[in-house]
Amino acid sequence: MFNVNDATQGIISALFIYPIKSCAGLKLSQTAVRSTGLALDREWMVVDTNGHFLTQRAYPRMALIQPHLSAVDGVDGLTLSATGMNDLALIAPDSPASLMVKVWRDSVPALDMGDQVAEWLSEFLGTACRLVRFDKRERRICDPEWTRNNQTSTYFADGFPLLVLSAAAIAQLNRRMSDAGRATVDVSRFRPNIVVSDWPAHLEDEVPGLVAPDVALRFVKPCTRCAIPDIDPLTGLVTNRVNDILRDYRRDARMKGALTFGMNAVITRGVGETLKTGQVVYSDDPV
Repeated sequence: MFNVNDATQGIISALFIYPIKSCAGLKLSQTAVRSTGLALDREWMVVDTNGHFLTQRAYPRMALIQPHLSAVDGVDGLTLSATGMNDLALIAPDSPASLMVKVWRDSVPALDMGDQVAEWLSEFLGTACRLVRFDKRERRICDPEWTRNNQTSTYFADGFPLLVLSAAAIAQLNRRMSDAGRATVDVSRFRPNIVVSDWPAHLEDEVPGLVAPDVALRFVKPCTRCAIPDIDPLTGLVTNRVNDILRDYRRDARMKGALTFGMNAVITRGVGETLKTGQVVYSDDPV
C-alpha cells in the first residue's frame, strides 16, 4: 500500500468521459472504473466510408456534437445534439453489421449503428460518415512498450485507458496565456479523464501513479499534443491557440521534443470500483 507520508495528497476535482471519440465530453460527479478506462469512455467512434476514424484534427465541428447519456431497460444509450440539428436518440440496430475500422495503427471489428445516425452525422459534418460502437467481444491491446503489460486494453481512446491532468498545470498555462495577452482557456481543451487539484503543476510527470481509496493507476506515457488544444470546444473554431504558448516550456525530451500535457494511465487495481469528485488521492506507486 502507499505511504501517505511519502506521497502528495490531492483531490479529484473533475471527471470526464467522451462517449464518442473526438466529440464533446461529459463532466460527471462519479463514474465506474473499467479495465479499458472509465465506463462508456470512447465506446463509440465516427468513421469515414473506408472505416478510418475521424477526429477534430480534420473536422473541428465534431467538438460541437454533444452526446447525452440515456438508459432504456438498463441498456446504455446516447442522445446526440448539435446546433442547427434536431436531437437524435441513438437506436442501435437489432443485429448491427460488423465493420473493420481503423484507429491509428489498429484495425478492429466494430458494430455499425445504422443509417439514421450516419445521415445525421454526415449532414452536420459535411462528409459521408458512420457511427460505430466498440465490439466488446474483441480487445484492442495497448502498446506494451509503454504499459509493460500486453493484457492492458482500451476501446477507441488514442492509446491508453485514462488521461490524468493536474489542475495546477492549467493554472500555470493560463498565467502564461495572460502574460502573452491571450484569453485563458478551460481544461476541456485537453480532454482529460481525471483532473486533480492540490497537486503541483505537472506532478503527474514526476510520480509513478495515483492512488484513490479503492483504485490505483500507473502513469505510463506522457500525452503528446496535436492541434486539438487549439480548437475552442464551444465554437469548433481554431482560436486563441495554446500550442504556441506550450512550445515555450512543454517540449518533452522523453518524446523527442514533442509537446506533452498530462499523463496516460492504466488501471492496476479497482476495476469495478467508483471514482468520485472530491475523493482524496495520493501520488504514489500503485501496488
